Amino acid sequence: MMKIVYGQDGGVIAFGPNTPEYAPAVPAGGWIDLGPPPPIDPNIVPQAVTRRQALLALLAAGKLDQIELLIQSAPRAVQIAWEAAGTFERDNPLIATLAPQLGLTDQDVDNLFIEAAKL
Repeated sequence: MMKIVYGQDGGVIAFGPNTPEYAPAVPAGGWIDLGPPPPIDPNIVPQAVTRRQALLALLAAGKLDQIELLIQSAPRAVQIAWEAAGTFERDNPLIATLAPQLGLTDQDVDNLFIEAAKL
């Protein structure tokens, strides 16, 4: 059960399922039972996915070997950016540069991010 406590200025002062019962009560606020979190729309393109998610999605799409070859022949700075990335952001220029070389449209990349987020 999610709880939220609002301060006198309307700002949130405590939030989450583990908000303690003794969180400070303020005259202008109080506890609000938010119920279960709303479902996440599976068709919304995530802004970022983890490296693991991205690599598994590329593998499932049959693009991992192809992108690894592209990265091997890329400038060293691109290799470092690719290899050191902990997350991949949808709007990163590297993604926009690599996608056409893999034969991927913007919609294809969106779909890869959607699928990656499920992993």
